[in-house]
Amino acid sequence: MRKYTVLVTRDVTQSAVLTIEAADEETAESAALKAAKKQRNLSWETDDGSIHPGEEYVTDVEPIEASQ
Repeated sequence: MRKYTVLVTRDVTQSAVLTIEAADEETAESAALKAAKKQRNLSWETDDGSIHPGEEYVTDVEPIEASQ
């Protein structure tokens, strides 16, 4: 039988806190989403209890080559 590496995935959510100056909540939300997409150095943290109860799923399968 062959051996495989199989990447099994489950979804989680992460959050980052941004400080936004804006006239109202809607504008602050829009500005935060734009800023989050641009900033590469945000400190993202996994949310407590964020693992969704859905089923795990496979995202990649690759055969392991036999050593020679």
